[in-house]
Amino acid sequence: MPDSLRRNKNIKLIVILAVLLSLSLWLGSREEKKSNLDVDQRLFSIEDIGGVDKIVLQNDVAINNLILKSGYWQLNAKYRADQNLVELLLAVFNRVEIQRSVSKKLKPEVINELNTNGIGVEVFSQGKLLQKFLVGGNATKTNTYFARTLENPFIITLPGYNNYVAGIFELTTNQWRDRLIFSSTWRSLKSLSISYLGLPQNDILIDYKNDQLVMEGVNTLDTVSMLSYIENFNQFHAIGFIDSGEYPRFDSLLITDVVVTIALNDIDSKKNQVLQLYPRIPNDQYYLGKLSDGQMTLFDVPSIEVLLKVGEDFDTLKD
Repeated sequence: MPDSLRRNKNIKLIVILAVLLSLSLWLGSREEKKSNLDVDQRLFSIEDIGGVDKIVLQNDVAINNLILKSGYWQLNAKYRADQNLVELLLAVFNRVEIQRSVSKKLKPEVINELNTNGIGVEVFSQGKLLQKFLVGGNATKTNTYFARTLENPFIITLPGYNNYVAGIFELTTNQWRDRLIFSSTWRSLKSLSISYLGLPQNDILIDYKNDQLVMEGVNTLDTVSMLSYIENFNQFHAIGFIDSGEYPRFDSLLITDVVVTIALNDIDSKKNQVLQLYPRIPNDQYYLGKLSDGQMTLFDVPSIEVLLKVGEDFDTLKD
């Protein structure tokens, strides 16, 4: 995996975890703080985050619209958003405070950063605009800036959290997406096939027949093992999504043949999915996959290898 991808992923996961741990300590127990600021320290916060139903994050690269619909946050009217990330963002809105004004010495640099790379944020509740401001940060990712107008930026903070708050606003469209790929259990499964390129004798086909799940070609089936195997497809997530051209190392695999195809059909057709896997790069810790819609995905090796079974693994008479 490219060092930049690994580094960005790890940093974001660590930051997110740290924020979640910090937020759990504050819930319901914030102390009022005295401030020497001549503006409201909570200028950018939202007290009632329960009413928020739309968040717009926009920069020169992309516009991400997060909209609450039927109890779930959706992304750009196309994908299901990562619900935990959205909840974290809402918690940031609720807890964020102004730490201090940007100094006169740094103000030109900060204004330029916000003007060039700033992320526009708009938060709504039932069509009413609750907040609108720009978010940015310094090059070393130690300070986060919020500004309602470019001429008046502030350094902001989350109480008890001393890391880079702007990181969550900088997430890409792919990073805002829910990474859930399969979500089926043996109770809802209609069929599941694992097809290996050039090795049809290793293929698996699980089908629902005569009111029970059966595995084609296995006469002495270990049913318990099969049902346990199917549970691997419940809440099965990718590491992340990537786009063609983003990482040439993985793009080179696209000219090779798919080596494994996993096709799952569920009682709920919305859960149907086909995942194609490309050859693993030697000694790499990730597999490259492609979904039904052509989206490239990354998976860690252990999560994929537990799926790559063959029929004889479920035969009670195997040696």
